Amino acid sequence: MSAPLSPEEKRRYRPYRGLAWGLYIFFAVAFSLAITINVVRSTLAMTPEKPPASNALMEADACVAVARALWAELDHRRNSLSDPNDGGSVRRVDVDWTAFRLEWLTRHNAAASRCGGDGADRVPLKRIYKELDTVMDLYTTNAVQFAGEVGPTLDALRADLNAYKP
Repeated sequence: MSAPLSPEEKRRYRPYRGLAWGLYIFFAVAFSLAITINVVRSTLAMTPEKPPASNALMEADACVAVARALWAELDHRRNSLSDPNDGGSVRRVDVDWTAFRLEWLTRHNAAASRCGGDGADRVPLKRIYKELDTVMDLYTTNAVQFAGEVGPTLDALRADLNAYKP
């Protein structure tokens, strides 16, 4: 171990230590800002804008029918994550899900704006569309986890099963 620096050496190296700390802080802040900006941009790109509440409201029965159709499509898409007839890699279902999510949320938000309103009769409809939105968020998490955790193993199993020749 080397001897500690003398007070004269400490004074001589102080500007270099200041420069090193300044560079460290500059690059740490720049890196953190770059990551933060990219995460915000990505999040904004994955979340379509919600249209304002429409003046022309749909009938309650029509709103429920649209919600049922959106739900059926969403649940069917989730059930097909590991569909062997799809032919694609299960590792990539999260990428496919993201594209589906944007399109689905755009339709969902449009329907929710036409089914909202401030009347007491619209409270159950608002709740239905809020719950649909929550289910989409949960299914998105499920799709990403499925692609990352189950996908590689499932793809390998399929490849081995298809390659087996008795």
